[in-house]
Amino acid sequence: MDKNCAILETARSFANFGSDIAYCKTMLTDKFAIQAGVTMQDCLQTRKVVPVLVPQPAQVIQPPQVIVNIPAPVPVSVPVQELIPPVQELIPPVQEDTSRITELGNCNIYNGISNVCKRIVDNAILALQQNPSAQLVLMGPHQGAEILNYLHSRGVSSARVRMSFDDEQNWILSFELFTINQ
Repeated sequence: MDKNCAILETARSFANFGSDIAYCKTMLTDKFAIQAGVTMQDCLQTRKVVPVLVPQPAQVIQPPQVIVNIPAPVPVSVPVQELIPPVQELIPPVQEDTSRITELGNCNIYNGISNVCKRIVDNAILALQQNPSAQLVLMGPHQGAEILNYLHSRGVSSARVRMSFDDEQNWILSFELFTINQ
């Protein structure tokens, strides 16, 4: 990896976590920032600080839920002879299946599996224990597969985990709970 590319990637990681001073200190080591004569004061003045909300440990945050209703098929009447019972009596009633995707959260895994990730996984494990038909869906970079060891150590079967990993330069690992209610 190119040295300046590594500097920029490290600085971006600091910026994602809201560490402006670490961001500026790292950015100022970039050869282009040095050539431009950017100072620490310049860097701190031009950065827009976005407040980061951190939930209190005692709070329980309910993730938004998406409910998808699948309509039942419409029965069709077919003319039949008198000896054969009506078609409606032959067709059992159809139940509607409702599937639901619950977003559990996401975390940055640039520096490995953090305590934030483990907390989200612990909440996911509780949700899996409460609903035996649910599955955990993991989406993000290939490095997210490391979380499987943590899941297995907590007794979660691989059959209950769906993985959707890609090669993008995104370090965000997302967790969703997929359930089908009948």
